[in-house]
Amino acid sequence: MAKEYRFGQPEICERLEMSVSLHTLDRAFDRILRVLDMLKSRMALRAESVQAKSASIEAIRAAVNLELREAFGESDLKDFDEFSRNVKQMENQLIAECMDEAYTRNVTEADA
Repeated sequence: MAKEYRFGQPEICERLEMSVSLHTLDRAFDRILRVLDMLKSRMALRAESVQAKSASIEAIRAAVNLELREAFGESDLKDFDEFSRNVKQMENQLIAECMDEAYTRNVTEADA
């Protein structure tokens, strides 16, 4: 598959691109599982259905992680884990800042 290039986009090394892709995939698994739980708690989906779907997603995640271990080896996986932890912290900080800004804006609008 050919790489897409966008004007002004800096080149990144293949290893970093792979780490970003893997981190994104892992976070997608997390978000899907969280949404399924939310839908279950709101009774939009049956608990049995959510359990089956969650088990399938966890099985796919475990299979991907096994392939990663075989492909990368232990030292590269430690680097990936550290990279992923750092990105999660940055994501959480950005979300917290956005939520604070939205909360402040809502409070200001309510007072007006």
